[in-house]
Amino acid sequence: MVKFNVKVANNTLLITAYVTFPENSPSLDVYKDGFGEVDFTVRLTQEEMLTLSILLLQKSIELNKLILKQTKEKKGNK
Repeated sequence: MVKFNVKVANNTLLITAYVTFPENSPSLDVYKDGFGEVDFTVRLTQEEMLTLSILLLQKSIELNKLILKQTKEKKGNK
């Protein structure tokens, strides 16, 4: 299983992936932390970072529109 954490910091995008390995992978024990997970930083090309940034911006705009719509609907019901 892989879980990604995306953070915006200054003028860069920091992406970390947390990987959980199956318990039957003894050769990976060296890399595991106390929770049985291995964390590492994902490096993207400038094109990949730009693509991801655009996607995040689009999703942010969609979320803001949804929140605005719900807020207007709540005000209309009062």
